[in-house]
Amino acid sequence: MRFMRSFISLLFALCFSATAHAAKPIELKYNRAELEAHWKSRIQSLLDQGKLPKIDMETSLQEQQAAEHVPGVFATMDELGVALLAADGYQAPKDGKTKGYRWSYYIRSLVNQYPDRFIPTANGGTNPNWLQEKGGKKKHFIDQMEKHVHAGVYANMGELDFRHYMSSSQCQKGRTDRDNNIALNGENGHRLFQLAHETGVPFFIHLEPEDAPLNALEKMLGQYPKARVVVAHFGQIRHPEVQTRFTPDYARKLFSTYLNLYYDLAAGYPNRKYKCAGPSN
Repeated sequence: MRFMRSFISLLFALCFSATAHAAKPIELKYNRAELEAHWKSRIQSLLDQGKLPKIDMETSLQEQQAAEHVPGVFATMDELGVALLAADGYQAPKDGKTKGYRWSYYIRSLVNQYPDRFIPTANGGTNPNWLQEKGGKKKHFIDQMEKHVHAGVYANMGELDFRHYMSSSQCQKGRTDRDNNIALNGENGHRLFQLAHETGVPFFIHLEPEDAPLNALEKMLGQYPKARVVVAHFGQIRHPEVQTRFTPDYARKLFSTYLNLYYDLAAGYPNRKYKCAGPSN
């Protein structure tokens, strides 16, 4: 079975307020070939130490977290054998002028500073503009994503929420902002798959393996065979009463049928109990 190796996201647990300034566009200093040479060298350096290189594809990194923890986290990366981070960014702070989604560029800055550590990854789809399924104007997230990815800037598109449950802590606090249910085969889902199909740039999705979303996943994978899709937290079962189809045999069928499907290994520790109410309808 094919799979994309990932490492459980490094613990950027502290939350900080973002600096209140408009995001200014930042151009990458390196082309793809130059970046790949840096990545190859980094991976080889870990192999030379007898370590299995890991690529963390599942980190969402706030700008202030990066300022506080980079490069200090590098020693931990080296110790654990984490070769590269494909961290997606959050939208820029409000500036009183920008209408719609505010694209951020600090991930590009990290790539420019540390090309042997970071993979240029587009902003993640956890923002209100995406979750409200907006689109069709240049101020919207999906329209900006298409523009930046078609420009050849990014090697990966960060995690985008489709079916997402609240975490246990969010449930306890009554936070419903991450209890989302966006149709994978809706208009923006088709735009995302088409973008990956045309450009070859892979993307990560959060899709709780409920029966209906799995039906949509199969249809989309078949319709866009060149779209490389990575399902985050693959195999994470939290509400088995509505995830009846997701079995080892079904997983084998998925990966043998759809060669454009991948998964990452970022998941909770074994036997962890999900402490939240039943899924919303």
